[in-house]
Amino acid sequence: MMFSKQLKLAALALAFGVAGAQAAPVGLPLLIEEGSVSGTPANAFWADQLSGQYDEVVTFIDATHFTTVAVFRAGAWYRDGSTVTEGQFLNGPGASGYNLYAKFIGSGTYSTSLSGSDIVTTFSATQNAIELWLDPSRNTVYNIPAAAGAPTPAFTDLALTSGAASLTDDRRLGSASITLAAGGNSSTGLANGNFEIVFGGFTLDAPDGENYFVAPRPFHMTLDLNGNFQSLTPVAGTSVALRNSSANAFFFNSVPEPGALALAGIALLGLGVAGKRRKSA
Repeated sequence: MMFSKQLKLAALALAFGVAGAQAAPVGLPLLIEEGSVSGTPANAFWADQLSGQYDEVVTFIDATHFTTVAVFRAGAWYRDGSTVTEGQFLNGPGASGYNLYAKFIGSGTYSTSLSGSDIVTTFSATQNAIELWLDPSRNTVYNIPAAAGAPTPAFTDLALTSGAASLTDDRRLGSASITLAAGGNSSTGLANGNFEIVFGGFTLDAPDGENYFVAPRPFHMTLDLNGNFQSLTPVAGTSVALRNSSANAFFFNSVPEPGALALAGIALLGLGVAGKRRKSA
């Protein structure tokens, strides 16, 4: 009975076209030049996926509206589903390494429903923005205050510090604020919720973004951000901190096929359900 209930939730995820955190590598290949980062040797490679972890604070303004702020910490570039191996310097090694992080803000509506004994929360995000940043000194510390999302999200809610240095050496690589599609769900009966946000018009900053992302040109791209987040139960007027959740970023030169992403989401959600079942056995 429990497995049947989880399959119903998987179907709900399919209905919203939500992809899992391990979505198939369907992004457009990007040519990246790490030598554009000060102090890093020249090193060009192709990649089609950026994966990592993020911390988020979701604030439930009232019974139907929410805001959210998050910081994504890039872990590695991928190509064809495998980590890029051409000696890339993201997160190391030594003094030649650098970090990438992204700031995210969003808002929208949510609703809750019961599926057996599980509380299912469905999100629809309508206003979202994202900025991708380069941290050449790897010294930026990420901090999201407990009530960061209320009442209106802004990038200034994401408190970033650089220890003894300052943020002046961090460089913005690109940004987007056009939401083409966005949604997600969470259930108290699943280990993770799932989300997907599709941005239009991700544009590179000059010169830093254009030097780091060498190709393709032009680079007014569609950005698909999808992943997992921890189960939660909304309570109006409160905030929930979600730590170390997984996310992926893919770039496209057009809007991705919703059907393909939805199928990837339901397949991987099914794997998560099976894993949870084995763990409970």
